[in-house]
Amino acid sequence: MKRMRQKFACILIKKSSLTIGMEPVVHHIEICTSNIEKITKYFIEKLNFELAYVKENQDIKQNAVKSGECILVITKRVEKLVDSNGIVINCSKRECNRDTVFNLAFAVKDIKLFCDNYVKAGGVIITPCRTINDSFGSIQIAQVKSICGNVIHTLLNKSRYKGFLPGFRTVSIGCDNSLVDYMDHVTYVCETGQMDSVIEFYEKTFGMKRFMINRLDQPIDGLIIGGSVGMKLKVMDYWKCAEAGLRTSGSRKISIVLAESLPGQANSHIRTFLDEHGGPGIQHIGLHTKSIVPCVSRLHQNGVQFRKPPEAYYSSVSKILLIYTEVKLPD
Repeated sequence: MKRMRQKFACILIKKSSLTIGMEPVVHHIEICTSNIEKITKYFIEKLNFELAYVKENQDIKQNAVKSGECILVITKRVEKLVDSNGIVINCSKRECNRDTVFNLAFAVKDIKLFCDNYVKAGGVIITPCRTINDSFGSIQIAQVKSICGNVIHTLLNKSRYKGFLPGFRTVSIGCDNSLVDYMDHVTYVCETGQMDSVIEFYEKTFGMKRFMINRLDQPIDGLIIGGSVGMKLKVMDYWKCAEAGLRTSGSRKISIVLAESLPGQANSHIRTFLDEHGGPGIQHIGLHTKSIVPCVSRLHQNGVQFRKPPEAYYSSVSKILLIYTEVKLPD
């Protein structure tokens, strides 16, 4: 079977200072890969992340890299679907040949209540809430399935836990001159016509709420980007008045961007992602940097490859993104 290439990227963003004080709710994002050493080395040597935590046993090998408030867990793809604690450690059984970003982990105040509401809203529980105790304290963990492709969500209550995650030991390897401050957004790629059902699902389950990107963003159609891009976008983030119970104190809010191809657009990069990824999923992660010019300069020095978005993209979203640069991860 032909090995699938890694189809995810990092986007560097500098926004106006008005957005800097906002609070997200993401604990970490997880990448499933066949080559954990290569991806870990890339984040450390090219993107100035540090290797902060490591976990390795008979079930699994995981490296957690960190820059500012941004934590990415890089998991070596294995045949097993779950570890000894029943926690999902693979993107899915049928996709064991694919490198993918598959787990968006949230901090939650009351996991049992969240899961009860999740099921009532039509969501699927993968791993019921369980408590794990170790020398760092007591942590509650559950996992739920998104309706977008292979995406899952790990739910964490760390109010009585002082470590990173069970089984991880603390290390500090790599550059401490971090370039990235936090995760700004993740982008889900959907099949054409599925975007609204994904938004409705996240509104019911996670208390997300759609917001308008700019004056070109239409309530029904979203933000249309024509030309060679041929896609539409809608954006949602966590609504603080929601009852989902995502923990926001001391962390920043993250937005979820939804992208789908326009009808009849056969050759867009959205269609390419769907074909090569094997369906919908997380296409890229948006990383915030305080000073993008020296950041990009340093990344160039580190040998990072960049892609320039089409002009149609700039003309449509330049009002929200002052600078947009796509970092190409290694194949």
